[in-house]
Amino acid sequence: MASLRDIVEENDFVLLDTCALCAHVDNRESVSTQIRDCQKTIDLFTEAARLIELNSPLFISDGVEREIRNYYVVNGPGNLTYNISSQKTRDKLNMLRKYGVALKKLSLKFKDTNRIISLSGEDIVSTPELGYAISYRCRDIGETDSKLLYIAALKALKGNSVALLTRDSGIQSAWRGLLYDSQLVTDRDLKFYWAKSPRSFVRKRHERFSEHI
Repeated sequence: MASLRDIVEENDFVLLDTCALCAHVDNRESVSTQIRDCQKTIDLFTEAARLIELNSPLFISDGVEREIRNYYVVNGPGNLTYNISSQKTRDKLNMLRKYGVALKKLSLKFKDTNRIISLSGEDIVSTPELGYAISYRCRDIGETDSKLLYIAALKALKGNSVALLTRDSGIQSAWRGLLYDSQLVTDRDLKFYWAKSPRSFVRKRHERFSEHI
């Protein structure tokens, strides 16, 4: 397992998916657990902002930026079904407010430091083989996810060491398929990290290249 700091120190580009940042609060858990996980996630937002200030190579795509800007914790304040007078409920509401403020600050930090990457038409035209592989392997995932993987692959194609952080099984499946199809990049160029928690990311190896580990 690796921390976010470990990953940015080892790579030229680190691309974050929305769920790698935000999807760590499970509303099926107890309120106490949700409060704890909210705080851990806020700590992740703070760490990411600090790394950006240190000029670490941390980036998001334009699609991820839109998702973060509009992100809302499912079953948050508007859907509470338990007694608003309980102390735990008030604690959760306060923590969710802090969560929203911290996430907004992080989103602005990415924007203010020009760390939001867009996929250009020139990028697509210049790499037709990669474009075909992306179109085929990403046909079952959304546009934001497919563009995030496309950007990561393009950066790797240009000789950079790239890490893609997510907890989306659809992106993982597309990444695995892309590396099977494409002779352009390997899992040493385009690394995949599963966001197990706000504090730990697990690198996933591709079976095609397992003999090189």
